[in-house]
Order: sequence, then structure tokens, then C-alpha cells
Amino acid sequence: MAAELLAIHIQLDRSQWWSADQIRISQFRQLAVLLEYAKKHSPLYADRIGDAGSLDEESWAKLPVLTRQDVQIAGETLFSSEIPPDHGAQSNV
Repeated sequence: MAAELLAIHIQLDRSQWWSADQIRISQFRQLAVLLEYAKKHSPLYADRIGDAGSLDEESWAKLPVLTRQDVQIAGETLFSSEIPPDHGAQSNV
């Protein structure tokens, strides 16, 4: 745990001096990883992201906004079929 906190501290210390462009690039890199995971493990997102095409920075805005009605209709298809092992403790809620 201490090593993880130190790594986060170092990352934050370095990134506080990044330009707006560097921040944007990093954010889109993280977004691409998240969307790829959602596409692979959630039937709802597989359909929604699949319809948007590629997951590069220029096309991510094609993703439709998820509305309350979408969530209510989606039911179980919204949920991920797999939780990443390093995501933390799982609860039975």
C-alpha cells in the first residue's frame, strides 16, 4: 500500500506541471482504456461503443449520452461481466 501511495504521489507531483495538451492526451489515453474495458465486459456498452466506431480521440464524442431512461431499460446488460482483480474489495451489494 505504501508503494502504491508513493507512486500516486510521484505521478501527481509530476503531472501538476503538465501543459493543457499533455493533460488532454493523458485523459484520452485513460478514457480509451476505460471504454475498451466497458466494450469488452458490458453488453450495453458493447452495443453503444460499437456503434460509435473507433475509440480514438476524434471519435469518442460520437458516443451517445447515457440517459436515466437508458439505464432503466438496460437492466442487467449495463453491468460488467468481470470486475478487474485490482479494482479493490468487492461487496455483495
